[in-house]
Amino acid sequence: MTRGWATICLALSTVALATVGQAHGQTPPPIEGQPPTRYGLPTDGLVMPAPPVPPRVALQPSRQPGAGQGVPDFTLPNGSLIPVPPGKSRQFRFTRRYGIPNNFSTDLLPDGTRRFVFTGGVIVNVTGESGTDEIEFATDDAVVWVRGLAMDNIATGFKTPGTGKTEVEVYLAGNVVVRTQSGKGPPQTLRAAQVYYDVERERAVALSANLEFAPAQAPDPIHISGGEVRRLDPENWEALDASFNASKLPSDPGLRIDSNRVTLSQREVMLRNAFGIPYRDLLTGQTLYGDEQLVTAYGAVPRLAGVPVGYFP
Repeated sequence: MTRGWATICLALSTVALATVGQAHGQTPPPIEGQPPTRYGLPTDGLVMPAPPVPPRVALQPSRQPGAGQGVPDFTLPNGSLIPVPPGKSRQFRFTRRYGIPNNFSTDLLPDGTRRFVFTGGVIVNVTGESGTDEIEFATDDAVVWVRGLAMDNIATGFKTPGTGKTEVEVYLAGNVVVRTQSGKGPPQTLRAAQVYYDVERERAVALSANLEFAPAQAPDPIHISGGEVRRLDPENWEALDASFNASKLPSDPGLRIDSNRVTLSQREVMLRNAFGIPYRDLLTGQTLYGDEQLVTAYGAVPRLAGVPVGYFP
């Protein structure tokens, strides 16, 4: 009997507390399937509401018609400015190669390009405005194309303004030797049967060529030979059907590496030790930088005295 009365009293107390809580303004439980009701607070007007976040594509240029969903559109809107690196002013000079007068002719092409043809041996010296960048072309025959510069005779030399609107290209044939010198690496010598060279963009294609350069720490210069040698930019070279060696006798090296493709990369990097920690100057504490020459061979076959001794893909 006592246990029954206790149960009835506990139930009546629970109902009374629930009724008092609703009377004092407590939030009723949310109804399933409907958003909860929000009641105002006295501090609601003290803080301004946050602005709505625009979609990710709101600031992107409008797509051109025809671009599908999810397909990137790289077309720039009208009036967009594209930054172009400034050109370099260069001085061109022409001299005899064999000490005898060379033959020279010129004509104007339909697109306004002036073409100059040299035969009998010529040396072309190209000097940058800073004086640290130099290129020397020595060849038996040469064809020079000049665009964006009004002139009829270049036998005494000419100078490009460096505005990026002048283009100079040369084609060399017959015992070609191209020597390049820059302030960022060792001198390079390219010997080939034929060479096409874009002077303004510093790109070249050479046939039956040999590229020679001497790193600072190497006792002998490195030779990269190939059926086709390309200069991709001022810092990168590529040789196809190539081989390279560093021997005192380049014509018959004791060890050489043959490869389908060889690349040469020259750049300025931060000097680090074997653990990746950069070297620093003991007096100033600043990090030290140096030149890096990296030769990479793909499908390499080392040959010792002409005999293959391995294969590295």
